[in-house]
Amino acid sequence: MKKDLFNKKGVTLIEIIVVIAIISIVFTLGFSFFSMFINSFFKQADIIDSQRAVNGIIRELDREIRRVDINDISILDNGISVGSLDYKMQGDTLLKNGSILNRGITDFFVTKVGNKITINITIDGKHENSINMEHVIYIREW
Repeated sequence: MKKDLFNKKGVTLIEIIVVIAIISIVFTLGFSFFSMFINSFFKQADIIDSQRAVNGIIRELDREIRRVDINDISILDNGISVGSLDYKMQGDTLLKNGSILNRGITDFFVTKVGNKITINITIDGKHENSINMEHVIYIREW
């Protein structure tokens, strides 16, 4: 009878509390790393989207500028006129002949010196990442 009284085959309350504390620490660290990874992923995705948007605008402007004669290109106060197309900034929106081309643009500068046209576009991302791209086009005169 006395033998059964001192048989220690159970778990004490302290051991259970220690195990729960260790599991919560491991879970908290794991969640911190996971949330940091997810935030980084979304930041990078936003940067890529912003770069893709700026690249698309620059590609379109480059294509249109190369299609026309250099005399058909004129710099406006808030944009550029390329042949019959007008690219203008209105607030944070870039318009192409009055239609929205892209939103969220903070700066859009175009300069023309001789046969050199410089396009500078800055776009703000969702996570305070601004993308600034400059593109230089040299128009060949035939």
